[in-house]
Order: sequence, then structure tokens, then C-alpha cells
Amino acid sequence: MLKILLFTFCLLFIVASSSNIAIYPTKVGDSLEFDFGRGIKELQVIRDLGKGVEKLLPSDDLKDSVNKGDKSQLPTNAILTREGLLVIDPVTEEDYGTYKSDVLYGPRFGYPILQIVPLPLSTNDITEGPTDYKKD
Repeated sequence: MLKILLFTFCLLFIVASSSNIAIYPTKVGDSLEFDFGRGIKELQVIRDLGKGVEKLLPSDDLKDSVNKGDKSQLPTNAILTREGLLVIDPVTEEDYGTYKSDVLYGPRFGYPILQIVPLPLSTNDITEGPTDYKKD
């Protein structure tokens, strides 16, 4: 029991001290831009749909999604510019997942990682029937 508790504490410490993960909630149809920095040579893309790991290479051609030679298994609008800017316009369900940079910015920071997740439902999206209030 003590080993499990110690392991859980260590795991929580590692996750809490890891400052290299950015979580980007967005909805289908929105546009997304994230700057990984100029030094990037490729992104590893792990889709939430479980279709394996893909590589996204920098491109000058904004119409060249996943750089024609390394075509994605899934339709995507993801483009990585030579300046390190990831642009997805518009976001599709296939774009949800983890995007990991190949650039190590330091031992404490590590490799930048972007997780694109569906936007959680807000209370404004919940439709309820009308409520009648009686005045006394």
C-alpha cells in the first residue's frame, strides 16, 4: 500500500512539474494557431482516433497539408510553417490529438507538446425546458 501511495505521489509530482504541455480546447470549425518556435524540424502527431503516429514537416505551401510526400492517413487541415507556426483552419474531428515538437528548449521545460481537445460543453449549451415561477 505504501509503495502504491509513493508511486502515485511521484507520478503526480512529475505531471505537476512538467510545464511543457499546452492544452488547447477548441471546437470543430474554429481556426487554431500555435507557435512552436523557429527551430522546429517536425511535429509528431498522435491522433485521438488511434490511427498511429504521423509526422508533420514544415512547409512554405499553405495548401500542402502534411506535405504531400508524407500524406496523412486522415483528412486534416494542419500545416506547419517554416517559422514553426502550426495552423489548423478549420479544425476537424481528426485534428484532435497530441502534437509533439522535436526541439528541446531545456532540461526543465522539455519538448513542447500541444494537446488539442474538444471544447467542453458550457452551461449555455444545455437546453432545458421553461420553468414557471409563481409570484405570491
